[in-house]
Amino acid sequence: MLPGMRNYQLPITNYVLRFAHYFPLLTLTLLASWPLLTGGLPTVGDGLIHFHRFAQLDWHFRHGDFYPRWFVNLHYGFGAPVFNFYAPLSYYIPLLFRLFNLPLAACLLLGYILAFGVAIFGVYYWVRDQFDSPLAGLTTTAAFGLSPYLYLNVLHRGAYPELWGLALAPWLLWSAHRLALNPHSRSLLTFVAFQSAIIITHPLSALIFSPIALFYLLALSLSAGNRHSARRVLGFWNLGFGLSLALTAFFTLPVLLESKDIQLFRTFLPGDLDYRNNFLTLSTLLSPPANFDPRLAFNAMPASLPWPQLALACIALLTSLRVQEHRPAILGFWILGFGICFLTLPASAPLWNTLPLARFIQFPWRLVGPASLFLAALAGLGLARLAPRHFGVWGL
Repeated sequence: MLPGMRNYQLPITNYVLRFAHYFPLLTLTLLASWPLLTGGLPTVGDGLIHFHRFAQLDWHFRHGDFYPRWFVNLHYGFGAPVFNFYAPLSYYIPLLFRLFNLPLAACLLLGYILAFGVAIFGVYYWVRDQFDSPLAGLTTTAAFGLSPYLYLNVLHRGAYPELWGLALAPWLLWSAHRLALNPHSRSLLTFVAFQSAIIITHPLSALIFSPIALFYLLALSLSAGNRHSARRVLGFWNLGFGLSLALTAFFTLPVLLESKDIQLFRTFLPGDLDYRNNFLTLSTLLSPPANFDPRLAFNAMPASLPWPQLALACIALLTSLRVQEHRPAILGFWILGFGICFLTLPASAPLWNTLPLARFIQFPWRLVGPASLFLAALAGLGLARLAPRHFGVWGL
């Protein structure tokens, strides 16, 4: 060995080991986004609407209007107050790719792909830290990144902002986990950043995941057996959520104060947008995913739970009966996952009727996305429990 070579060996080894954790995540991102890479930009459902909005934002941005509340070229030149009432952040992300003079369609397509990557990396870090297991984190990324609901959103609905809302949700839970373990200013600011981001990305996702994050925070604190810590964490959540609302007031205040002038009630008044007409049956919720044929004008793609994740989640529950490690988290995830699934069924209609903002969610089957996230986390832990202890750096 040459003199001084040993000094360089350790940094190089650390770099290789660090990249070894990223390589499977990048591979999963490529695999998850493969239908987009081969099929092109989604134009079904709301896909074209989001493309036209992105094109309008690009036009305004190039003319020096960096936050256009009014898109002047929409509606045959009469214009529309899109960003006065619709969350803007997901449309700004593809603008980064316009710096390389890429076509609009290619930039928006990269926005979809980047959302998959953000979701996969977020799920990995959240579950890895929650269960202290890289293998559980890696399995969860595959279980969620390849879940049927994500492809329902992309291939059937073209729901670009909602895809970004689901991509940011694991990061919100990751920041909540950090806040519960170390309630100090740095973790609070991280939580505020992701809470604010999800509000101005997809408010319906914020409406769903904000109470979930609160429940998650309190469950983590109470599982430690310290009520004083739970009170402190609750105070931090109140402060963090308040700061998030203050930071996003430029968007939320016009929505709250001026929505009456645009008949916002029409977003849930038609029969096909009324939550009472969009519950799932139990057989549909547990049905296998349907094949997608891009040559068809309409594909029947019911929102359903993935079977492999359900099986591995059951394994995680069964192992928790004999292994006490992570038992509170497993039970909490089961309560969250299947509690959310219950809200997609007609039996939950009385609960929906008592929640004043529930009608804005429109589709109870929209909750299959959050349920898939928690089932994926349980599936990751279930596979990690099955893996041998000598599984190397990926073991539990």
